[in-house]
Amino acid sequence: MRSVNALVAGEQVSPNGSVLDVVDPANAETFAQVPSLDADAVTRAVDAAAAAAPGWAATPPQARAALLARTADLLDARAEQAIDDLRREGGKPRAEAAGEWGKSVATFRYYAGLAGALDGRSFDGGTPGFTTVTRQEPIGPTVAITPWNVPAASPARKLAPALLAGNPMIVKPASATPISAWHMVDALREAGAPDGVAQTVSGSGRVVGNALALDPRIAAVSFTGSTSVGLDLKHALSHTLTRIQLELGGKNAAVVLADADLDAAADRIIAAAYALAGQQCTATSRVIVQQDVHDALLERLVARAEALVPGDTAEASTTYGPLIDEAQLDTVDGFVRRAIDDGARVVTGGKRLDLVGTWYAPTIVAGVDRTSELAREEVFGPVLAVLSVTDVDDAIEVLNGTPYGLSSAVHTSNLHHAWKVAGSSEHGVVAINGPTAGIDLPVPFGGFAASGTDSKEHGPESLRFYTRLKSVTWGWA
Repeated sequence: MRSVNALVAGEQVSPNGSVLDVVDPANAETFAQVPSLDADAVTRAVDAAAAAAPGWAATPPQARAALLARTADLLDARAEQAIDDLRREGGKPRAEAAGEWGKSVATFRYYAGLAGALDGRSFDGGTPGFTTVTRQEPIGPTVAITPWNVPAASPARKLAPALLAGNPMIVKPASATPISAWHMVDALREAGAPDGVAQTVSGSGRVVGNALALDPRIAAVSFTGSTSVGLDLKHALSHTLTRIQLELGGKNAAVVLADADLDAAADRIIAAAYALAGQQCTATSRVIVQQDVHDALLERLVARAEALVPGDTAEASTTYGPLIDEAQLDTVDGFVRRAIDDGARVVTGGKRLDLVGTWYAPTIVAGVDRTSELAREEVFGPVLAVLSVTDVDDAIEVLNGTPYGLSSAVHTSNLHHAWKVAGSSEHGVVAINGPTAGIDLPVPFGGFAASGTDSKEHGPESLRFYTRLKSVTWGWA
């Protein structure tokens, strides 16, 4: 069994005392252990981050960027081991794990090229003899609380902008998937990050996560996870001035109009619905299809879902993975059972697969009422609800009929309809003839309503969360 460390105050902390078991959900095998740290370890980590903050803030942006570039090279160099760890801790088919690791490395390279984005403006304020400039400045120690479904991509897209902006960051990974985050901070250490600039602390969310977020020396917390936990965190911080960024759940839909290319639409829907076994915040979980093409699209979706291949995640032929654990499997199956009770019908799937591990069949449910639980609430699993609508206006009404506002898509060959849906969609990200999942690095990413706060991840826009804007005015006459 592998032993994987945490990195606290420049020291590798091995799992010698209290530990967390890391289980491969594809075969139920415990393959690694990490330390389960306590509040004292959190204090040491925050002490180190606070001590490192002034020096890191004073480091020129170009030097910070160079550290990110070296880190990307080192992450590339350890890709074989890291991809295997990611495959096993996340239960991901190897191709999915390799893709996520590659995107994570690309994230560090992308931000290494953004040092020039930490710029300011110069302008005359209207008072003769005075000029004003603005500066983007670091804010201090930061915390990332990251989810189990993308244990490499999420730490990468928080660490890279935070460090580029001049802030130390402590990563608290999900207890089920702590190894990928350690790879990231260990590569940063190897690349020359000063002690305290990048750390990872593994352990209970209630103990470690809460102690980190509530330490008054922490300037900002970036959280990705469920809406319920995110709201609890926001409430806990409501009496403080700590910045909080919440990237939460979604009930994402693909609208398919009668003039769409149905084969292309089905390909994109299936890819977004069943990657990560539907366990991603941008997964397509609803198909809102115009009734004229309902049956034709449903036939295509079923054929593609049934062609997915579960099995050994190390094999290249495997295209579909398990759910993270038994609790998630029970949650997913509960949604399906209640949908049946509500009068919907399972077209394919709707059951546990006869494999060792936590496998649930790719599922499509038709005849879903637009006001039902399955039409409105996030499942976070491989369940696709199909809803029939009459026209584009009806589609927009159903599209916006959930508490969430993360991602949506519209499939059509009519430009007017495409922009009508895009403009009316109450979601932070909209794709026209594209998938709901898979956002390019330069594109600002984040949702509305129950999907999170308005501060964005990805792109230059993400640096705003990690910087403060200062205006400096001087007289020259």
